[in-house]
Amino acid sequence: MDLIMLLRKKLGVILVVALIAGLVAFVISSIIPKTYEARVRLLVKGGSSGFSLSDPMLALIGGGSAGLSNDYAEILKGWTILHETAKQLGLPSEPNSKEFGKMKKALKIEPVIGTNVVEIQFRAKDPKEAMDVANGLATNLEKRAVTGEQGDALESLQIVQSQLATERAKLATLESEINTLQKNEKIYLPNESTRAVLNRLAQIDSQIASANVAMVEGKASLQKINNDLTEQEKTVVSSQVVTNNPIYTSLQQKLIQQQIELSTLLQQFTDAHPSVVAIRHGIEATQAELQEMTVQIVNSQTVINNPVRQSMITQAIAIQNELTATEAGLKALEEYAAGLERNLSTLPNTELDLSRLLRRKTSSEQISVLLEQKEAELKISSTLGKGDVQIIDHAYLPIIPATPRRLLNTAIALVAGFFIGLGVAAIGEKRIQDGSTSTARSI
Repeated sequence: MDLIMLLRKKLGVILVVALIAGLVAFVISSIIPKTYEARVRLLVKGGSSGFSLSDPMLALIGGGSAGLSNDYAEILKGWTILHETAKQLGLPSEPNSKEFGKMKKALKIEPVIGTNVVEIQFRAKDPKEAMDVANGLATNLEKRAVTGEQGDALESLQIVQSQLATERAKLATLESEINTLQKNEKIYLPNESTRAVLNRLAQIDSQIASANVAMVEGKASLQKINNDLTEQEKTVVSSQVVTNNPIYTSLQQKLIQQQIELSTLLQQFTDAHPSVVAIRHGIEATQAELQEMTVQIVNSQTVINNPVRQSMITQAIAIQNELTATEAGLKALEEYAAGLERNLSTLPNTELDLSRLLRRKTSSEQISVLLEQKEAELKISSTLGKGDVQIIDHAYLPIIPATPRRLLNTAIALVAGFFIGLGVAAIGEKRIQDGSTSTARSI
């Protein structure tokens, strides 16, 4: 009942205080520089396959699709793509500069849980800058994904073409030597048992050659991963808690109190009165502090091992283990081939020479066919590579600022001002009552 009576009696004062608080909040929100947020969404598809000779190790080199969304999110959180984008747009791009650090803080990357979608969020005072940076980051990541796939295919293609040229030259030399031997010695075909051994040796040689090519490709991929590891940071920030800056909130409250005090003083004194001048200077000083203060701060953050780097290390270990296993299998094949060769040692020298040349020719022909098939496949991959990343939603020009939220801030200030006015009215009413009581007692 007392509260209702107080509201009826002091409603004007309460409303004035609430309106002043709302007006102050509106003015402050108007003074604070606006920031605009642009968003881009990317779809991360499954990984593409790299060079393969039907070998488990080379299938592994191509990689899988697991964790790709998180991997690309971590790549975007690094400085490389942001540096490239800023440089293209004519923005501060020096990684150690203060301006570039602010850009990095304005960037937020969020994989959408349960999907293969990654969202890029970027804030800037200029809405066009926010849109351009967000779109630039997405485009550069998309290009890098395509370039990476095509680059891997091109590296494998160069290896295949080099091997193919070597095999073709080797095959031409073998054919020449066989023709010369057959012409001079009048020996054209080995006997049936010898041909059986030669065919088996040719199969073994084909497997040995495939394993050697796999070793070359595996070592090249391992070297590439080791080079890329040097560009990866060991740890990254996986999450952070952003809270309202308590100093900023305190300054807001201080400014509201100063505005209320100014309003009270103006009812009693002129603008030239020292108290009014002093409170105006205080308001200006508080407003200046607010302009330099950030609205939100990072309260806490979680630092984890870089998942991209960890994934690359895991892949490198797997390739190294497969290389070791392939090398052991290669030695076993070579020992088996040496045992088969001993079965041919009883042949006359000319027939032995012809058998060895025919064996090497058959093996070289099989390898050449295999390499030609791979060359055709890799030419297509290096030309038509589409990459793992696809932009599904480009950023548009933001019209409504992300901060400050003037209407929300004003609404909160009105509510807060109402309760402050209610408290001021209650305190004033109590003082009046206490004064009346004291007067009555003195009488």
